[in-house]
Amino acid sequence: MKLTTKRIVGVGMLMGSLFVANGCGTANKQATSEVKVTNGKKINEQDFPEVAFLTSYPVTESGFVSQGFCTGTFVNDHQMLTAAHCVEGLDPQNPALYYLSKPEGSTKDLEYQPQAKALSFVQHPNYSMRLEGGINQFDMAVVDFPAGTAPAVSQVTETKPKTGDVLTIVGYGDNRNFATLSGEFEGSGSGIKRIGTNQVAFLDADMIGFYGVTESNPELEPGEYSASGAGDSGGPLFIDGKLAGITSGGGLAQTEDGYLVGVSLYVDLTSQSSEQFLQMYLDSK
Repeated sequence: MKLTTKRIVGVGMLMGSLFVANGCGTANKQATSEVKVTNGKKINEQDFPEVAFLTSYPVTESGFVSQGFCTGTFVNDHQMLTAAHCVEGLDPQNPALYYLSKPEGSTKDLEYQPQAKALSFVQHPNYSMRLEGGINQFDMAVVDFPAGTAPAVSQVTETKPKTGDVLTIVGYGDNRNFATLSGEFEGSGSGIKRIGTNQVAFLDADMIGFYGVTESNPELEPGEYSASGAGDSGGPLFIDGKLAGITSGGGLAQTEDGYLVGVSLYVDLTSQSSEQFLQMYLDSK
């Protein structure tokens, strides 16, 4: 099956934020979903260990995460890159933000335990929720954790992305994105680590964009034509194994022939603004 993306005629509600109406990845929706993350592929916690599960809410004694979350990527032993909107409203010097992981030997999908609490964070100075609803090229933040927190790290690319580049995304977000009859955006299947592949469709305003399916499709191999969903915010986009983008958001759009697609928008880490921010706030050690 070839995904048709010509003549997109309108993007739907924004997705992927902890703090907008459609942003919270609520784990209790998983019970009603049997599809994979926008045709993504479930992976173990040990796969892409540098990609982390984030929440600003307490975790219950059973480890069940019942409220909003985001995804982040460790780029050194104590610093993580995520979306600026994922930390919006938190105290920069003492954020209620936790890195979660499954206990060793756990086989339960939604069983997570806090591994570390963030010490501080800094958002891109030009970021604002008022700019494009928070989905923009400045939607990035550096989060500091105690030294040695990271189980693994990713290298940030120095190579400019281009249209047609094969990309890999990883996240804990919704595995199904859809529009209700009333026109609202909904999702399901959050709280599980998944991987997907796609190709860069466009580069615009220091953002990397691509189109994907909104749920699993029997005509596609699992992991093909994936798109991001709520809960994937702040998560990575890898090109040639290096971190090239951070999930900001996206939505739903329709092709001229009526085919519904997911639109994903990622901050380009090779833009001048991104590089200046990272040079200023990432530790070299």
